[in-house]
Amino acid sequence: MILVSKIYTAAMARARIEESERKDFYLYVDEFQNFVSGTFADILSEARKYKLCLIMAHQYIAQLEPPKGLGDV
Repeated sequence: MILVSKIYTAAMARARIEESERKDFYLYVDEFQNFVSGTFADILSEARKYKLCLIMAHQYIAQLEPPKGLGDV
């Protein structure tokens, strides 16, 4: 998940760039269920304003269910 964190950090660093000068950046994530994390939740809620666009693919919705026991944490 280090790569996901680095992408998030890079997206947030774009705050220093004038909004009119930011270019769209597209991130395609195949087999998204393998990368689901709190960092991805942050990316989904914050990164769009910095022109990070996400395209996520997976086979079926049940793959995105939280792991068993996660609610106990």
